Amino acid sequence: MKKLFLGARYKVQHKDINPNNVNEMLKDDIRSKLFDGYPQAWVYPSNLNIPGTDIRYVGGFYYEPGDGSQYSIVNSEMDEIDKADIVCLDFTKPSAIATIAELFYALKQNKEIHIFIDPLLTNDKITSEYWFIFYTMDRMYGEDYVPSNVTRHFVHSEEEIIEIIKSL
Repeated sequence: MKKLFLGARYKVQHKDINPNNVNEMLKDDIRSKLFDGYPQAWVYPSNLNIPGTDIRYVGGFYYEPGDGSQYSIVNSEMDEIDKADIVCLDFTKPSAIATIAELFYALKQNKEIHIFIDPLLTNDKITSEYWFIFYTMDRMYGEDYVPSNVTRHFVHSEEEIIEIIKSL
């Protein structure tokens, strides 16, 4: 069974969520959609298989283990990437800062990486959201070279992302 880590920006802020409303607040998040709305995907360890696949979800989680400190959260996410066979990273929404860090950690660990990009949000123009990270990758690996462990997917919806993930 393959193990998957999904890095993506949550649609809501931590300050707006509490144990009483977490399922309602996160029901439209891509992770919830990946599990057909199953709410326990938010809490580590969920040990869930993605429906209709032979893929086990190993992270990221909304509620990570540990004491809730920044170091605890980062260590948990890096541990989850270490466990994963496949790392999927969603760059279809602005300001996915943690996802950028997850990308470079997964590159360092030589993981199979699938990057999801909205062509309207990210392109080679300096005004687009993620141009800097892709030019940094060019600097690291050579211009216009994508490492063999990285696949870039240009997508227009979360449904496309979910379809690709379920086909891995």
